[in-house]
Amino acid sequence: MKKIKKPFYKKWWFWVIVVIFFIGAATGGGSDSKTSKSSNNHVKAAVSSTKKTKTVASSSSSSSVASAPANTAKTVDLATGSWSVGTGKDIEPGWYTITATGGSGNLQTDDGEVNAILGTTVDNDLDQVDSYRADLKSGQTLQLSGLQGVHLAAITSRVPVGSGNLSAGSYEVGYDIKPGRYTISAVQGSGNLQTDDGIVNEILGTTADASLGQVTNVTVNLIEGETLNSSLEQISLIKK
Repeated sequence: MKKIKKPFYKKWWFWVIVVIFFIGAATGGGSDSKTSKSSNNHVKAAVSSTKKTKTVASSSSSSSVASAPANTAKTVDLATGSWSVGTGKDIEPGWYTITATGGSGNLQTDDGEVNAILGTTVDNDLDQVDSYRADLKSGQTLQLSGLQGVHLAAITSRVPVGSGNLSAGSYEVGYDIKPGRYTISAVQGSGNLQTDDGIVNEILGTTADASLGQVTNVTVNLIEGETLNSSLEQISLIKK
């Protein structure tokens, strides 16, 4: 009698192969899953690191508002004429308080950033001031006419104020004035009160003059990074 052969799927060795195959597949799948999780952990770490970097940058920015950059200005005396601003030139760039050493006349830079009538005494009728605060930049030319001479004193300290009186000149919001909302009034003299971005642009004086559009005070928001320019002998800032 002939033996009937069992189908291959009923033989023991077939099922051993099947079991080995499934064990191998299951082990390989688990390995892929772990790799994926590990990759996700790297992404989270990178995001976390980015957040820390942003926090540090923000903290550094806040501290810079409290202390101004080092002033490169150097005190110097100048006579009537034109003088170049720049490293190694007639005037070192930086912040100065400028006073007249004799006579009275025009104090100007060629780009119009500085434009004042300066003298040894105050003359409200001429809008003449006895000092002017300026940030002189590389590439500018300072022009003196009518003045016998001027003294440029390097400003050694810049501490932001919240309220108080300011003399004629330029002031950076954040380094010289605290950002915020202020009422600004004329204390002495009359002239222009402006910010470099044009948001503030008034004629200010101790008396109102409708024909000139002159007012005695103005309420404004001073934003960090702006520069406030005043041609008045003295103004008052009161923080709201």
